[in-house]
Amino acid sequence: MSTYQEQRERFRVYEPNVAIYARYRREVEAYEQAFAPAPVWTRLGAVLSGALMLVGATGPWLTIRLPNEAPAFIRGVQTDGFFVALFGAVALILLMIALFWPDTEVPAAFAFGVLAFCTFIAFMSVFFLKSYRPGIIGIAPSSIVLGWGVFLSAGAGLIATAFAWLVVRRSATF
Repeated sequence: MSTYQEQRERFRVYEPNVAIYARYRREVEAYEQAFAPAPVWTRLGAVLSGALMLVGATGPWLTIRLPNEAPAFIRGVQTDGFFVALFGAVALILLMIALFWPDTEVPAAFAFGVLAFCTFIAFMSVFFLKSYRPGIIGIAPSSIVLGWGVFLSAGAGLIATAFAWLVVRRSATF
């Protein structure tokens, strides 16, 4: 009969090495965490702010107040806001795809690009409409006021672009 020590030496090869297994599990968990989909709050934030951008695109972008006349409102879809609404709807669809299928990063990447374009359009509209001098055509500059829609489109577009960047950055494997 062999002693306990001899049996242990003979079967030592089959004893599990706990340190190696723990290191392997740590590496696997780190890899899974690095390529895990973005948290739901970032995807949901991108969708909600994208929807707010669409609301701003349909809201009033310009108000013209002439003496002895009712104020005239120019909605966003009658100006550059049409492109913000059109491309914002495309971005919103892509963000909804990224919301419900979190393992796909391509729609979120396209949505980021489209939202950046929409935000650029909205900010350019703010700057161009603010610097517009209508005195040439006979309207006093103080009679033209920017509406809430252009500011909502620009602000919500900026926030949506930031959220989309977080989604793309978190789930990017390219």
